[in-house]
Amino acid sequence: MNRGSCWAACGVLAATIVVATARASLALHPAKPAVNHTSAAEWTSVAWAGFVGDSQVAYVTQKPGQPRLLRIWDVKDGIVLSAKIVGKPHKIEQDHTIYWTTCLQGDQKSCVVQSWAPEAARTRDLMHGRLDSAHGDTLVAQDSTSPNAWQIYSLSSQSSISVTGVVRQHWATNGVGLLGVETPEKGSQLIAYSQGKLIQLADSNNGKLLKSTLSADGSVAAALFHLDKTVVAMRFDLATGDAKRWSFPDSEFSPTGTVRLVLFGTAHRLGLVQSAALPLKQQKSSPRILDWRAPELNGLPDQTVELTVLSDRVAKVALDARTEPILSPNSNHAFVMLLSDEKYVPQNEWDWPPKIDVTLHELSSGREIHVAAGIRSIPKWSNTSRYISWWNREKRTWHAFDVQHLRYIALTEGVQARFSEPQTIPALPGAIAEPRWSENDDFILIPGQSGLWSVGIQPTDQHRIGEPLPASERINWSSLRSSALKPKFYYLVSENRATQSSTVWELDSAKREARKVIELDQRVELLDLTLDGSKLLLTRERFDVFPDLWILNSDSGELTRVTELNPQQKKYRWGSPHVVTWKIDDGTILHGTLLLPDGVPKTAKAPLLVYLYEDEFRNHHVYDYPRPRSSNINPAVYVSNGYAVFLPNVSLDVGKPTLSVTESVLGGIDAVIETGYVDASRIGLQAHSFGAYLGAALITQTDRFSAAVLSAPVADLVSAYLAKRGNGSRIAQYEKGQARIGASLWEQPDLYLTQSPVLLASHIKTPVLIMANPNDDAVPSTQGLELFLALRRLSRPAWLISYRDAGHGLHDPTQRKDWADRMFQFFEYRLKDRPPPQWMNLRTKNLDGKTPPRL
Repeated sequence: MNRGSCWAACGVLAATIVVATARASLALHPAKPAVNHTSAAEWTSVAWAGFVGDSQVAYVTQKPGQPRLLRIWDVKDGIVLSAKIVGKPHKIEQDHTIYWTTCLQGDQKSCVVQSWAPEAARTRDLMHGRLDSAHGDTLVAQDSTSPNAWQIYSLSSQSSISVTGVVRQHWATNGVGLLGVETPEKGSQLIAYSQGKLIQLADSNNGKLLKSTLSADGSVAAALFHLDKTVVAMRFDLATGDAKRWSFPDSEFSPTGTVRLVLFGTAHRLGLVQSAALPLKQQKSSPRILDWRAPELNGLPDQTVELTVLSDRVAKVALDARTEPILSPNSNHAFVMLLSDEKYVPQNEWDWPPKIDVTLHELSSGREIHVAAGIRSIPKWSNTSRYISWWNREKRTWHAFDVQHLRYIALTEGVQARFSEPQTIPALPGAIAEPRWSENDDFILIPGQSGLWSVGIQPTDQHRIGEPLPASERINWSSLRSSALKPKFYYLVSENRATQSSTVWELDSAKREARKVIELDQRVELLDLTLDGSKLLLTRERFDVFPDLWILNSDSGELTRVTELNPQQKKYRWGSPHVVTWKIDDGTILHGTLLLPDGVPKTAKAPLLVYLYEDEFRNHHVYDYPRPRSSNINPAVYVSNGYAVFLPNVSLDVGKPTLSVTESVLGGIDAVIETGYVDASRIGLQAHSFGAYLGAALITQTDRFSAAVLSAPVADLVSAYLAKRGNGSRIAQYEKGQARIGASLWEQPDLYLTQSPVLLASHIKTPVLIMANPNDDAVPSTQGLELFLALRRLSRPAWLISYRDAGHGLHDPTQRKDWADRMFQFFEYRLKDRPPPQWMNLRTKNLDGKTPPRL
């Protein structure tokens, strides 16, 4: 039996909940107020954090509508600096210095770039203006007192120069910088600077600057210009001032468009990419034609462009618009990797994951090298560009291609470990996570189900680091950090799938050892570490614990608190998270999160609100301050207002996801009711996107819910299957993807019909609030409309809300607040017997002030 989870997340509850802890925490706090969606104005968030030197932490905080605040925290002295800043700070590791912009109160025209170095233990004013970027030993700032005036400050010479214009591009290395500047008077200019001197390389005579770059040693610059219908490539020798120029006529190039793709290399192997749409000139009266043979459903034929490689020799390769270039990441840019799905359209629309062919193009010679055909993952360059690695879904193994020796390497062949997650959808399995190459590419770190493996280039150099991790551990790969002074040392976090506790590990890849630094029953995220890895900067959070900054001593495991940013939380009613588990008929054990409000005894019987998605339990310890979200409820707001919130994981069967979700969710609800804290007669449901599809199916099979809010739901699998998504279709999502039907519409039409909520709408007794927005490209808004119209025809209570210009979720703050308020009012009405909100009356005005038609 195939089980699954793939789109987002959800959580479930179990009969084995540790109730004693929950009961002990439910002390009454009648004097404390509840949070609401406007409480967000009180909450401080962390915008950026990092070490400055070995004993100081810099971090930026902000409250909604207030300036950013930069603080420097010292291990011994606490806060040593506090400054209101503009933008984000820049940190330069070489001199352990941080740079930022500060402005006079209420005067954005009086700003100065400042710095803090731990050794000096004081701030310095470097130049007037607002810091734009920091590269190497150069700072670039926009002069706020003079329009289009820029200051360039050299840290090595402690001098500055001025440039007038709008800086569009900026490169700097080894004391040499390159600026792409636009001015109304002179058009595009390419300007280099070195040791306080400006060098004008090109002006508007060369046309509009498209892209520029600088060699790693700072000796050569290169740029692409658009002049009339010609693409001009230029190479500049910064020492001699010599320039070379090549032109490429392109009769289809629109004067207002951009180049789809141009690459070139020089004797120093520079590479440039300018990638964007290449529009065709169309008359307004031209019809939009869809051809069944076209690879994309956009009504336009394929565009053919040229990959042009310039060096001592010139090579040209014809590319269609389905080819994606990826330059090698090292400074030489010796190769460009070309990914093409041309051979596999339109089959890739339903044969998911899509297939691609991979070739290499050598910039110096124009030679093409075949790498792989028909692979179903995106290959990645190694750090030094010596290797390309990819995941083979068919064999469930990792492979690499040695670019220098033109040979294949089966990285995990013979390794006694599984490197793929258990598959829950009817598609070939993906890898657990992307591997990471060491800095010099002598080995690669690959996560497996039994731990982390260090795999060398030689077949005999394969070993697991440390003892096998239990199957319950999931590696948080985003937390991986490497030590600069100890390149063989890595730090990462693993998460326990059953308890969601976090463990910080130190990995010694040289000794092949893994050492547990600390384990916490919280979510941990590694942000930074000192150069020697002796101190780690991290956040630790839980539903009721804000992710403040902490320093972890990697040797002793000692934790030192850096911040306490939201102490005001203590004055509000909040809540606490509890793990619940239960077993379904096939023996599968499911986990979920039950959030219980403070001050609610068992006798109070809180109303229960279920938020439905696949794998929400992995967010068991995630903190979310009280604010309107893009489509979903904010659990903190509801728990603070006396609701119990349940986030169940679900187990979905291929071919019958809607039947299996019912077993999962209702089993979890039964387990929650057994705890004694919730009212079985007052249960609500909220879900979004794929979760909303599952929710719509759920309410056709049970009447246990007193209210349901569904945003962007799928209601009709037939029309959704045949709907457009982007420049393709939604077919793969149903045959091979998250929807888990596992067959085409014509192979198993009964599966599509029996699991379409709209065809079972006559079984729905739950009042439903639906959001369906006109610009939703993930789920057509007609899906929500179909469900609403079906319920309207059946005289079942339903409301449909559509926000103008909104898509799959809401981004406009006003719309978010409005949707959050309407959901809350709907649940208060249905689950707490409060009076119905005004908007549920027929003659209530909409957000735009217009009165809706009477139903």
